[in-house]
Parts: sequence; structure tokens; C-alpha cells
Amino acid sequence: MAIGASLVVIGGKKRYRRVVPIDRKFFVGYRRVALKPDEVVLAVHIPLTRRHEYVMAYKQARRREDDIAIVNGAFRVLLEPRRGDGWYVKDCALAFGGMAATTIRAEKLESSLMGTRLDLKTFGEGASMYDRLVNELKLPDPVPGGQREFRMTLCASMLYKFFVHTVESLRQESSENLASVPVLETRERSARFALLHEHVTSGTQCYGTLLHDLSLLLSIYIRRNTYHRLNAQQVRTQL
Repeated sequence: MAIGASLVVIGGKKRYRRVVPIDRKFFVGYRRVALKPDEVVLAVHIPLTRRHEYVMAYKQARRREDDIAIVNGAFRVLLEPRRGDGWYVKDCALAFGGMAATTIRAEKLESSLMGTRLDLKTFGEGASMYDRLVNELKLPDPVPGGQREFRMTLCASMLYKFFVHTVESLRQESSENLASVPVLETRERSARFALLHEHVTSGTQCYGTLLHDLSLLLSIYIRRNTYHRLNAQQVRTQL
């Protein structure tokens, strides 16, 4: 939803094809999307990022792997330089999961950020933008799933991490000095990196050949039917 992806689906008796954009209308309800029952996803189209466009996604769950998210966020921003005056937001998308029955966009905040200068005053720690985000995504009390305050705080935290990621990526990639880049303190730059480095897990399962399996079963069967030598030396008493 944040990056403008789309699906190519095939369905019906005539095996028609159509393109379904993953936009605000794609999620029609809880665990329901805008696909017909007989349609199957054939391909997923993900557009390439443009110059000075940055995309990032975040997920917070109780476990590091194989768990549904408490809250997740996907963000995209397209920046344009103004020489001598910094970088400005030309386009942006802020999508969140776990804050409603379906994935939603923070549309009010998106509109207010258009044309905004990328600086610490607007995006830095403690900026009013994060309060506006929390107010837009405000959850009722009580809310299904609980953790109301924690989930709203996670949304603001993820957006701040994306700001830090964007600034540091811009600093590394912008070698032409098109415009000045905000300077972050070391403590703020650390928000870009995870404290726990996730390692890709792997597993191995070995399968024997049919001949090996048969010989193993046969050996087990023979062992079960082989008497111990001491068994013949037992004294049996007949009453």
C-alpha cells in the first residue's frame, strides 16, 4: 500500500487477467481483500524506487520470528533538493497495520507533510508531528488486542526510525552536495540499527534410501526376536 504495488490476478471460466492495485480500496474488511473467490494471484508488481526516494518497513512482535505483528509500518518518501535550502518532501506514504481492522494510511499527516522541509524541527525527536500521528491513529478504549498506548507509541517510534534511516541514507548517497542534510547526534543515528542482529535460521532433515530404511527395520525386527544367552539358563519351576 505504501509503495504502489499491484497484483496480476487470473480467474473465471475464461481465465481472464486483471490488475488490482494495492491501495486504500484493496482491504475491504478484516482478512478480506478486493479479490473474487475464483481469482488467483499470478504476479506481484513492485515499482522500483526513483532517485531520492526511500522505502522502509518495520514490524514489532512478541517473538522475533513466526509471529503476527503487534504493529507494523511501511513508509515511503520522495525528496527534492533545493540548493542552499535543504531537502523537501515531494511525496510520501505512511501505512500502518495493527491499528484498525485493515491496513490504513495516515492520510491527514501525509497531506500536511507535502512540501515540508526535512529537518529536525519537523521530524526530530519530540516534534509535534508524532503527536498528530498518534491523534490520527488513536485507538478506542478498550480496543481488541489491548496494549492501546503501547501500539500508538510504536507508530510514532517507527516513523521516527524512518526519518533517521532517510537522513542517514541521504547522507551516504548524496555525493553531489545538491542540498544540506540534517545532522543527527550519535544517539539519534543509533535508531537506524537494530539492537539485536537477526540471523537467518536454517534447518536440515536427512532422509535415507529405501534400501537403508528396509535394512534398519529388519535389524530392529531381528533384535527384538533374538533371545539373550542367559535366557536359556533360567531355572523354570513347574507346579
